[in-house]
Parts: sequence; C-alpha cells; structure tokens
Amino acid sequence: GLKRGIAVLSYLAFAMGMLLVTSVLFMDDTMYILDATTTSFGYYLWYLPKIAWECDAWARLNSDQSWTGSAMGGGLGIDSNHVGTPDGLGAGELWLTATNGWTVFYWGWWISWAPFVGVFVARISRGRTIREFLIGVTLVPTLFICLWMGVLGGSALELITNQGFEELGTGVQENPAVGLFRFLEYLPATEVLSVISLMMIVIFFVTSADSGAMVLNMLSAKGVDNTPALQRTLWTMVIALAASLLLLGGGLQALQTATIASALPFAIAMLGAFWGFGRAILADGAKRQAHSIHAPPVMAAEGWRDRLRLLLDYPDDRTVQTFQRNTVHAAMQSFASELAERGVAARVVAEDDALSVRLEVSHGEEVDFTYEVRASRHSLPDASIGVAEGNGQAESFFRAEVHLAEGGQDYDVMGWSQEQIIVDILNQYEDHLHFLHTLRE
Repeated sequence: GLKRGIAVLSYLAFAMGMLLVTSVLFMDDTMYILDATTTSFGYYLWYLPKIAWECDAWARLNSDQSWTGSAMGGGLGIDSNHVGTPDGLGAGELWLTATNGWTVFYWGWWISWAPFVGVFVARISRGRTIREFLIGVTLVPTLFICLWMGVLGGSALELITNQGFEELGTGVQENPAVGLFRFLEYLPATEVLSVISLMMIVIFFVTSADSGAMVLNMLSAKGVDNTPALQRTLWTMVIALAASLLLLGGGLQALQTATIASALPFAIAMLGAFWGFGRAILADGAKRQAHSIHAPPVMAAEGWRDRLRLLLDYPDDRTVQTFQRNTVHAAMQSFASELAERGVAARVVAEDDALSVRLEVSHGEEVDFTYEVRASRHSLPDASIGVAEGNGQAESFFRAEVHLAEGGQDYDVMGWSQEQIIVDILNQYEDHLHFLHTLRE
C-alpha cells in the first residue's frame, strides 16, 4: 500500500542516495566539491531566467543555421564555425532535438509526467496547505538535485581535469547508461558503492512503477484507492508490458520519443487544469468567508475536573485509536444514518486501523462535504508533566484532529462525547451548506 509499501521503499531509497552522496563528498576532494557545488548553483540561478525565455529566434534568420552580426550593427553572414546563433548551438538538427540543447524539450518530459506525479502528490498531500505543497514539491527536490549533481558532477570533473582520468569522460559519453558505475570505479569501496547504487536505482524504479499503477488504479476507480489487489496488479502489468514493447521495438530512444510525444495532449489538458485550479482557489476563498467560528461544545460545570484531566493528558496512538473506534466512528454513523433518512447519501470510511475516520457526504455535482478525525503526532508542550506523571513517553503524544476537505482545522476532539462530536459535525456541515449557497449567488 501507500504507507507500508511505497513510503517505506521511498525512505530506503532516499537514505541510500544520501549515503552515496555523503560517501562521494568525503572520499574525494571535499573542499573542491563544495566550491564546485556552490558555483554551479550560482550559475543555475543566473542562467535560469535566460534559458526559460529562450526560443532560438535568431536561428531562423538564415536557413543554413548561420547567424553573424547583431541587431544594432546589422549585416548577416555565414559563420566560419557553421554553428550559428549567439549561443553557439545552432538550429535545425543540431538544436531542435531532445538530446542536443533546447530546454523546451525538458518541458515535454515534465508535462508527460505531470498527470501521474500530480495525482500521486495530491493524494499524499491531502490536508496540507499550498505553501507546504510548494515547498515539498518544488523547493526541496530542486535543492536536493542541485546537491546531487554538484557533488557527483564536481567529483567527476575533478577526476577528469585534475587527476587526468580522461577515459572516464570518454566512457560516459560512449555509454551514459553506465556512467554512474564507471565513475564509482575511481573511488574507494567501489563494490560497496556500486551495490548501494544498484539497489537504489531498482527501488526508485519499483516505487515509480508502483506509484504509476496506483494512480491509474485510482483514475479507473473514480478516485477510490482502496480497490482489490487484482485490479492494482493488472495496472502494474499494463505499465510493464507497455514499457517492454517500447524498449523492444526501438530501445531507449523509442521510449523517450514516446514520452515526449505524449506531452502535447497533456499540455492542452494542463490548460484546463490551470483553469480548474483557479476556480478551486476562488471556491476556497468563498468557503473561508462562509465559515463561521463555532465554540466547541462545552461540558457541564461539574465536569471541570474531567476537562482538566483531558487537557493535561498526553494519549498515545492506541488511546486515540480506541477513541476513534468507540466514539468518533459511532458519532459519524449516527449522523450518516440521519442524513440517509432524509435522502442524502453519506458514508463513514475508516483507514489505517481507525487512525483516520472520515465522514463523506455526497452532493452530486456540487462540492462534497468531508469531516475527518485524524490521529496526528505532536511534541509534548511541557515534557515535565509527562515525566512527573510517570508517563514514560516524554517526547510526543497524539491528538485527534479535525480535517475538512480544505485541510486541517487545528483543534483536537480527543475526549469529547458522541453528542459533542455530532454537534461539531453539524456546525461544520451547516457552514458547508452555506458555502454551497454562496457559490450559487
């Protein structure tokens, strides 16, 4: 599954990658690699705006890929190098290929992966803010890739330039697929690092294929990811069969070409996705305006001791799980049954051994209502209390936090009665109906 399969393998692959990067960093000239990484990152920031707007317009001034002179001085002639364009890369076959320069073809790779990656990341990011999403999906991976390329690339350049291993560069150019392993041959502990690299590559491929199968499975099941194992296995076999046929038919180049070609229809679909995202942002703003602040259901005055006990109690995951199973699930079932009697479709979904219990109310083509109580780990606000009570878990505790479709609501319902939880669901559902009314206006 997602949390026991893909997550564990991803953590393992990431740990192997960090081990490999750290090993290369300290096995070679560490100061040179750090300087090269810093310099390369600066060049990346410098060239990114320029390359992002590059359309190679000057290459179209002459059909023979030549470009000399300037827009101010005039005078176009044939370059002695026959490479054309101010960037020296030329046009035509030398430029308009996916492997020889124009970074617009990188967009094709990204767009072709966008549906799969977008759905998968959205699935694992449910409940997080847009800021958290952007940091976790764009900023952190970019910084890690810069570190990876800086350390391994800087070390390889140092081996070729300073230590004279020019055969390394020649071998990588002849067969880029084995470039990593050729590079590791020049470092200590070659066998160990090669085994780690091979295992890391295999795990990354497995997690990517597993994630792709999960996304296809969700799309075919209309967003439901809790489907029979046979259905998930079928999609995995379809992905493997398609990749095998492309590799057998034309090798890696055919697979790359098919990937880039598939980006065109997805590029048009992404325009619709941008429009839908804009509508979702506007709808989220409308819901925030329609949201009213409800005070949590209060206890009777004589129950203040119980309230203090709950305030100072730091439950573990099993305690929260029992509470969700016995209290939250029962409250949601009562609310769903009442809605069903009034002709409103609703269901209660328990995930991960009741660490997440969710009420889903369907409104057809309108925005559905979701009320979820999720167990979340937090650090103790005051560790001395847990130690004084002999709690034995003076580092963290769990809260039963409420999440709606738009994310977490930052309050805890642990210890509430069924009636209090039903009242809270009713308050949130009332806000949701007011939100739907606002959208109609």
